[in-house]
Amino acid sequence: MAEIAPWDGGPETIFDGTVAGTPSGRIYVPEGGPLPTRSTGYWLPDRDLVKRVAFGKIRFLYTGPSELDEFTWAGVAEPPQDIEASTLVRVSLARWYSPSSAPAGYYVQISGIY
Repeated sequence: MAEIAPWDGGPETIFDGTVAGTPSGRIYVPEGGPLPTRSTGYWLPDRDLVKRVAFGKIRFLYTGPSELDEFTWAGVAEPPQDIEASTLVRVSLARWYSPSSAPAGYYVQISGIY
């Protein structure tokens, strides 16, 4: 079984650097690509992620200096209050999403912590 090294650093390092941010900061892989080599991976954020609830959705905000700063929680377990820097975070791409109010693409979600 091959080991997969986690991405380390800010959100711009995840998914092979193929991510972009919506005007509100949500992180996604744009419809025009390029596509990352995998749709699920592990990340060691260099800053804390702070929980907030907006419109009934649980989100985590990256606290570092980046325009890529908002993740949706998609984990099965109850989400923590906050996620400390250097915590192993499982990130995944949601299915294709094309909302009328934001760019189309594969949105990044946090699907677990370890």
